[in-house]
Amino acid sequence: MEDDPVLGPVPVGLYAATAVCWAEVLTTSRQGRATRVAVDTPEGITEWPVAGHARELSALKPGDRVVALLDPADQGLYLIHALADADEPPRAGLERRPDGSYLLRAEHGSIRLEVAGAELELGADGAIRIDGEVVEARARGEHRIRGARVAIN
Repeated sequence: MEDDPVLGPVPVGLYAATAVCWAEVLTTSRQGRATRVAVDTPEGITEWPVAGHARELSALKPGDRVVALLDPADQGLYLIHALADADEPPRAGLERRPDGSYLLRAEHGSIRLEVAGAELELGADGAIRIDGEVVEARARGEHRIRGARVAIN
């Protein structure tokens, strides 16, 4: 019967990778997406096309080392992680605290948030910079501005 429900597994277009491997980026697009990678196998070094990238991957460049999943249909590799160079400092980490708040920490440099021309930067020098078309500050209680020197306009 055509209208009877199907019991058991139903194909939904998802499938499992058959192998995980290390790869080296050979070529990239202008946007920093790898287009071809090299994989060192027992049969020698082979070149593979890149079928996809994980969303979290930053822009890549030739020579970067990545972790990849092999597409079972042999269409290419899916890049899921980039490995840091030996001299590369750790990137800023986002940590969820026990109280439910988040801590974004950068060991080097600054943290900068940008959205449609508005910017908030926490500098490694201790400075906080806010730049935007309109800046609003509100307080339900006392609003204090303190500094060794306060300049308005």
